[in-house]
Amino acid sequence: MIGPAVMHEFTTARVVVGDSEVRYTDGATRAEAQAVGDGLVELGYLGAGRRASIQVMLDHDRHVVELVVQDRAFSDDQIQRQLHD
Repeated sequence: MIGPAVMHEFTTARVVVGDSEVRYTDGATRAEAQAVGDGLVELGYLGAGRRASIQVMLDHDRHVVELVVQDRAFSDDQIQRQLHD
């Protein structure tokens, strides 16, 4: 039996940006996911050798972008600076 979280993993659409993936769901479009990925490449967050998982979705009428990070991202000062610059 496959649970809802696993089924969501199989059915979520995604675009590949370098070594990373940008998933889109809940009303967000492929073009929006690609634009987010391209913007994150321009900012230096994504690129060659930098793996990340990003999710783009709609929450009512606003776009939400989730960055999936490792637990250490919350306590590593260098990572915090990169995320907040």
